[in-house]
Amino acid sequence: LVAVFFAIFCLLYIQAVSAVRPHVLTFPVAVALTGLAFEASRNRRAPPWWSLLLTLLWTNLHGSFVIAFLITGCAFLDYLERSRLQDRAGIARWLVYLVLTAGVTLINPYFIKPYAIAFELAEGINAMDRIFEWVPFRAPDNKILEGCFMLVFFVLLKARARLTFGQILFTLMGFHMMIA
Repeated sequence: LVAVFFAIFCLLYIQAVSAVRPHVLTFPVAVALTGLAFEASRNRRAPPWWSLLLTLLWTNLHGSFVIAFLITGCAFLDYLERSRLQDRAGIARWLVYLVLTAGVTLINPYFIKPYAIAFELAEGINAMDRIFEWVPFRAPDNKILEGCFMLVFFVLLKARARLTFGQILFTLMGFHMMIA
């Protein structure tokens, strides 16, 4: 229920900037990859090998594919916490999956160049302040969004959500990407 709420919230928030944009096509891929990775972790197994095709698709649709590493990395940490480092074969399968994820992302027309661009953007460039959808969140400018964040964190705290380290890290990374 919380995941559905977050997904609807994200869709409502990005609708103003997502019309006919490439990331509109990648959002369902990102959601599917996230769901598969964390579901696999919850079931104490590695993600299905075919899900690497989602990463390949994402890589060739939009430069934000680097986020796939954050998703799978956080799901892997979630798996490590759930398995308590007991399943060496499972850890090995996850590590192979992560290496294959890196390899799959190189199958694109630009090979390694998207990584250089992603790191340049992560460091911050002057153009980011001029591109509307990249402008960081500012609470005084968006009281509704601030209220939504406060409500979500209230619900998580009130429900005493038992999140794993990987789930918490994933949530915080998403929140950081929103406000950074």
